Amino acid sequence: MSEKILKATHEGEINIGNSVIPCAVLENGERVITQSGFMRALGRARQSKGASAL
Repeated sequence: MSEKILKATHEGEINIGNSVIPCAVLENGERVITQSGFMRALGRARQSKGASAL
C-alpha cells in the first residue's frame, strides 16, 4: 500500500498572542501547522538529543 505524500499549496503564519505558528494548506485542502512551531508557541522548544536539562 502506497500513500501519496501531499504537497503544500499555500504557506503562512498564524498569530496567537505573541506567538507566530507556521502553517500550510495541503493539496487536499487540509490545514496543518508545524510541530516545531506549535511547541515553540507553547514554550516547549525541542532540544537536541544530547542536551542536558538544567
